[in-house]
Amino acid sequence: MLAPAALGSPLRPVGPPLPAAQGLPHGLAHGLRGRTQGDASWRLPGDAHPLHYDVHIAPELDGLYFIASVDITLQIDQTIEKGKALKMHADGSFLFSKCTLDDEEVQFVPSRDGKDFINFLPTNQLEQNSQHVLHCDYSGKIFKDDKGFYLSTYKLKSGLGAVPVKLGVTQFEMTFARRAFPCFDEPGYRATFALTITHRIQQSAISNTPPRLILPVNETHAQTQFEKTPAMPVYTLAWLVSQMPNVSSADGTFHTYAPPAYITKTALSQSVGPQVLSGMEEYTGIPYALDKMDQVAVPDFNFGAMENWGLVTY
Repeated sequence: MLAPAALGSPLRPVGPPLPAAQGLPHGLAHGLRGRTQGDASWRLPGDAHPLHYDVHIAPELDGLYFIASVDITLQIDQTIEKGKALKMHADGSFLFSKCTLDDEEVQFVPSRDGKDFINFLPTNQLEQNSQHVLHCDYSGKIFKDDKGFYLSTYKLKSGLGAVPVKLGVTQFEMTFARRAFPCFDEPGYRATFALTITHRIQQSAISNTPPRLILPVNETHAQTQFEKTPAMPVYTLAWLVSQMPNVSSADGTFHTYAPPAYITKTALSQSVGPQVLSGMEEYTGIPYALDKMDQVAVPDFNFGAMENWGLVTY
């Protein structure tokens, strides 16, 4: 079991504020304000937006929990006066040990109305166009309902019969990224992500981007650090922690993961997948923006398919 100290400062990369996310007009990228119908009380106020997330997740699949930290570089779009809240999303099951804003401890109040908000209470006024870094240490649940960061299993044949093998995978669409880390969990917000996963050494971790570094932590755990993503909606972030084998293309840029009993049935996906990707590049005239594409056959997946950028699950 990992102690909370395992997520101390040596393991969480914190850098200077990054440039603003690009790709959408200001009003659209910052919450799609004024463009939707329905109860506005479910929406973020639009007074801040994320630029970059550093997310560190350390799952314990057997215990159905994870220990985590997140650093959110954000920009203020409308001045937040002293005494007013900086609001974002966080699942009600999180147990926070500490949160800071620009390295100063900040009070926080989770909502109790079922809308998954958390209110951070800065000690000073946050000026329009200023940038800040919010850091939180917390723990959360690994769910079993195919939403958020959840547990899946497959059977592995052995001398003792069929043995269940656990894996952890994400499904963040529509609004389930908030089950894994505090965030601006609306699709209009674009930001970059740098993900780190601490996992057991017999497991591997994959995400939207290739690993940039895999380090031993101790005799039982390793840490996989991933390349930073392009700016993208939070619901397209994805990861998988598993022991599943994979089949790779000759150049190592296209992989299909599946339970051992099905790995021999991946030839079609490995053949057609790269052709489709290349065909779409030619048809649209837009080069694929990432360095790899993974497909994962998740044993129990209730959403048909999820087109996470660089990590498609089905």
